[in-house]
Amino acid sequence: MLNESNLHPYQRHAVDHLIQYPEACLFLSCGLGKTISTLTAINQLIYNLCEVEKVLIIAPLRVARDVWAAEAANWQHTTHLRFSLILGTEKQRKEALKVKADCYVINRELVPWLIAILGGAWPFDLVVADELSSFKSQKAVRFKALRRVRPLVSRFIGLTATPCSNSMIDLWSQMYLVDKGLRLGKTKTGFQEAFFKAPYRVNGIPVSDYEIKAGCADQITEKIKDICLSMSAKDYLDLPERVDIVTDVKLSPPIMQAYLDFEKTCVLSMFEGKEVSAVSAVALRGKLLQFANGAVYHEDHSFSEVHNEKMDALAEMVEAGNGNPMLVAY
Repeated sequence: MLNESNLHPYQRHAVDHLIQYPEACLFLSCGLGKTISTLTAINQLIYNLCEVEKVLIIAPLRVARDVWAAEAANWQHTTHLRFSLILGTEKQRKEALKVKADCYVINRELVPWLIAILGGAWPFDLVVADELSSFKSQKAVRFKALRRVRPLVSRFIGLTATPCSNSMIDLWSQMYLVDKGLRLGKTKTGFQEAFFKAPYRVNGIPVSDYEIKAGCADQITEKIKDICLSMSAKDYLDLPERVDIVTDVKLSPPIMQAYLDFEKTCVLSMFEGKEVSAVSAVALRGKLLQFANGAVYHEDHSFSEVHNEKMDALAEMVEAGNGNPMLVAY
């Protein structure tokens, strides 16, 4: 099992940054270890410095379900952190809130529900927004909900690889959640007027996008550079020609049970009017591989869809890439 001494120097720098600044961002390329750096900081803030009691981690669904607790379990210095996943049915989510834990993990779509159900009894003193760029729209319900409780949060951490792949306008809402508007202003309108040229309009209809004014990109960077730590993989990693990152995709309990039943009985009867059977171990293996991929073929060469878990995982990867080119070979 890995321990804290296995952290790279740049990861220790990231940990120090998160501890030093109560309001902080890590803009780290994929593969630089945003998750373990944050978990290490959380561990120190809770158990060494006694500055934090409860942490809320907001992440994409698959990441919330499969990544944070699993990553903590892989490292000796974070394996003792207690996790409660606020996922599933409303009853399951309410039960998860009652569990005594250090870190409560929720997917971002459920943030408005969480804030509504807690009301004014906000228990989290540290909020981590994994994929902070998913909060780039100030009109989104999730942004408005989190904005309401932001004054109740003493520490805020934003994590993303690419905060503004399209335009630096995307920075405003993200930075507002981090520092409550201290650096880029309390309103997006004020931010736009200060640093961007308004779109050109024809008959009142905008026919161009906001364009950043000359020199303003450097001004914006200067305003946020104290709390934002940015690192690029090409500057910190000696990469081989290819890096394999294995992403586990978990099936939901009903689908997993159907898989196990199929494996045991060699018969799959979950499709109306059509039954899938395997007459040999080789045939069963092929059908199970099809099942795991998301669909199984019938004898007449038609197919039935079983689940979309792999496609959902891919969609999250594309979103996390935030506009960077992605080649998918299948």
